Amino acid sequence: MRLIRTIPLTLLALLVLSPLLSGRLILVPIAPSHWGGYEFGEDWWADTGNFLGRIRPNTRLIHYSYVYVRDLGTYIFLPESNIDAEGGWAYVFDGVERPADPDPETTWGGHEPGADGFYDTGHFLGKVSPVGDFVYVAALDGFAYLPEDHFDGAGAWVYFYKNH
Repeated sequence: MRLIRTIPLTLLALLVLSPLLSGRLILVPIAPSHWGGYEFGEDWWADTGNFLGRIRPNTRLIHYSYVYVRDLGTYIFLPESNIDAEGGWAYVFDGVERPADPDPETTWGGHEPGADGFYDTGHFLGKVSPVGDFVYVAALDGFAYLPEDHFDGAGAWVYFYKNH
């Protein structure tokens, strides 16, 4: 038998044996049309407004727990179960190698400040400006809860607010 995958971005599939195709198996996608209360368009993008902007699920992973946030230019781990009326907890991957003893006067989360006063965190959250336990995320034009001690070497748990 020959296995044919009809849509490359499918998470769950139903195997259907088609006698019309000489006994070949076809994967037929069964996927939800929404995530976290936001509807996907035909292009698999959902507009979350001022929560995370436009997002796209990683349809190759189970339960759509990873979503691509266009404005951040990266995937974040944000299961639907982590979303509430106010926002949601997400794990954002950083991967920046931090010095053993960073100077707390000149760095934030292992990132150096730029001439514009923002800390450029690259693919993590882009340009940010920390204010206590919160951080202004320029790409999202809003604040997120991210105490510096949330960084664990690979990334950090961040609470993104829906109405920042």
